[in-house]
Amino acid sequence: MTHRLKVVSVRKFDASQRVCLLDAVSASGLMSCASSSLLFQKIALFLKLNDYTVVKRPSHADILIFNTCGITDAFAKINNNYINQFVKAPKKVIVFGCLCKVSEDIRKSGHILIPPGSIHQFSDYFDYRVRIEDVSASMCTVSYVGKKALRPLLIAQGCLNKCSYCNIKIAKGALQSRCQKDILEDIKRFIKEKSFEVMLIADDCGCWGHDSGANIVELVDEILRIDKRIKIGLFNFYPSLFLKYYPFLKKHILDKRITYLLTPLQSGSSRILKLMKRSYSLSLMMKTIKEIKAYNSKIRLESHFIINFPTETMEDFKKCLHLARFFDNVDFVEYQDNRLTEASQIFPKCPGNQALLKKDLFMLYQKKGLLKGKFYLSFSRQK
Repeated sequence: MTHRLKVVSVRKFDASQRVCLLDAVSASGLMSCASSSLLFQKIALFLKLNDYTVVKRPSHADILIFNTCGITDAFAKINNNYINQFVKAPKKVIVFGCLCKVSEDIRKSGHILIPPGSIHQFSDYFDYRVRIEDVSASMCTVSYVGKKALRPLLIAQGCLNKCSYCNIKIAKGALQSRCQKDILEDIKRFIKEKSFEVMLIADDCGCWGHDSGANIVELVDEILRIDKRIKIGLFNFYPSLFLKYYPFLKKHILDKRITYLLTPLQSGSSRILKLMKRSYSLSLMMKTIKEIKAYNSKIRLESHFIINFPTETMEDFKKCLHLARFFDNVDFVEYQDNRLTEASQIFPKCPGNQALLKKDLFMLYQKKGLLKGKFYLSFSRQK
């Protein structure tokens, strides 16, 4: 179910009012979201360019802006609790991010709610010389892959996939691809600033352009055509779409212009992938991954796996570990329910102690040097 958010009618804030930016995602110890982080930096830069005073202490602020996540019920509750500890004093509160559309408590709070796909609404609420639509989230940020610095560039929000555990479509709405012209202008600015390695970021890079009749291959070709020194990474590329476009991206992998790829497999078990509604061939995907490494041994390949997905057995998990060995880095994340998704109605759920056993096995593989990465238990089990 999607929820329409009514724009609260308020007078515009002006630069005499002090603002405090509070990141509920990072402050709560949750995994960071690349697109969320970039958009929150975009908000900070919008305020700076328009001469707003940003203070560190909430008690010194007139306006509190929260960056939030609602990917699971547990995350939503943690974010809600974080916000509530700061809103006792009479202050204007703006909640930005995915929590806006997935939390009933937030929708009833009376706060100003701005979902990720409606970030332009900051121009409705704040006096400005520079609109937030004209601020690039990539102006002052750097991402690190290993020890290598790359300029992050957000190219799209939302996706077209139908994963049973994911609420991105509810939280972010329809796919919103940035236009190619604006992206290329950012690339040209990077070149002037002597930045030649760029990370393209999206909820799914493979979906870019599908809302305008374009595709990611066209965008990559145009970016790399601008300057032979430019190299790119692709952060979040849905496996089935990667397989579709791989024959056309292959040349850029061969000539080492694509230096990084994150493609989240999410499981090494075809049975679990079917329950996740992720339709791609694991055998073809792994054949392709091995081929890529044979062509370009220096490319960095990463993936994500969800563990303890409903009905997952230890044998299913071992299949994940087997595939993880072929990547340079992997993140294993424990599944948590989100009542707005189909997966919340899949039973039986995995007992919590299984996650601990699986982590022990993951650590054993890591100790033997068979894989590199991190294992994220559910927030309740981290304490």
